[in-house]
Amino acid sequence: MARFSTAVNSLNSTNASCTSPLPIMTTAKYAFILVAVAAGLYTALLGLLTTSTFQSHVVYLHAIQMTWCKDLDVPEIFGFLKNQVTPFSIETSDGEHLYAWHILPRELYRRNELPLVAEPTGFVSDITSRLAFQLLRDNPNARLIIHMHSARGTVGSGYRVPNYYALSAGQPGKIHVLTFDYRGFGRSTGTPSESGLILDALAVVDWAMNLASIPSSRILIFAQSMGTAVSIAVSKHLALQHPPVVFAGTILVAPFVDVATLVATY
Repeated sequence: MARFSTAVNSLNSTNASCTSPLPIMTTAKYAFILVAVAAGLYTALLGLLTTSTFQSHVVYLHAIQMTWCKDLDVPEIFGFLKNQVTPFSIETSDGEHLYAWHILPRELYRRNELPLVAEPTGFVSDITSRLAFQLLRDNPNARLIIHMHSARGTVGSGYRVPNYYALSAGQPGKIHVLTFDYRGFGRSTGTPSESGLILDALAVVDWAMNLASIPSSRILIFAQSMGTAVSIAVSKHLALQHPPVVFAGTILVAPFVDVATLVATY
């Protein structure tokens, strides 16, 4: 009996020694495949990073709208009063069209509510024909805050709508807000780029000063994150003009030193 047990144990040991290399080889095979797939994906990512289109999406995140199921032409669904917001577009010097909102301060809206609600709702092709625009242009005491938002999203995304309310709350009878989407964001045409975003902001300032007739002394710039870089570039450009154009003030929220620092700490 002892001899039989010894023989069985010997046989099992022999089988184990014969079969043990198979799982090891299988594991090594799968590990090699995983490493090869990871290397291939990494190489593909490096290749994509060399293309301007992919770089644009990584930096600006403009494809992330965050308002996919909402119609920006119906600002009332974002909590605004009927026709408190006028959706329209601003043309840039290179032919792009920027989607924008002109937001009336609530107290001023209340004083003119009846004629405002009598006007058609939705996107406006000629904003100069609207009462809201005339209330901005024709009031010598009106103030305008130009809102330059951060990367990703649209004029109606997330915390931006509450921001608009807060910006005009200090003087709800005369502080208007003008917010817009950069090229490639939301409904704005084009593709975002550093020079393009600066052209966009310059076009918005030009609209405010020359079409709405608001002098720079009654314009305040509010910029957040990526928008701070745009606002600083625009302010520098205009300050070097003859005569220089200087705004009443600039508020920078979450500014950054450079893109490398921004990406590393985002």
